[in-house]
Amino acid sequence: SGIYGIPEQVGYAGLLFDPNSIEEIAMIVSRLWTDDMLCEALAKKGIKRAEQWGQAQFNERFENILISCLAGNACLM
Repeated sequence: SGIYGIPEQVGYAGLLFDPNSIEEIAMIVSRLWTDDMLCEALAKKGIKRAEQWGQAQFNERFENILISCLAGNACLM
């Protein structure tokens, strides 16, 4: 789905679909149900993705933004 920043959050660790499309949802569920290798690959990617977006990583990124802003650098949030 291209809504609410989901593609940025999911990255390559998931399958995107139109949440308003019953056909797309059915297709994704069918793929996951029948493709063990896909499920395993997505699980591994999901764990790596979650590690990139944990609380410690968020805190570090946010701290760097604050330091940059306080130093008078351009501050984009």
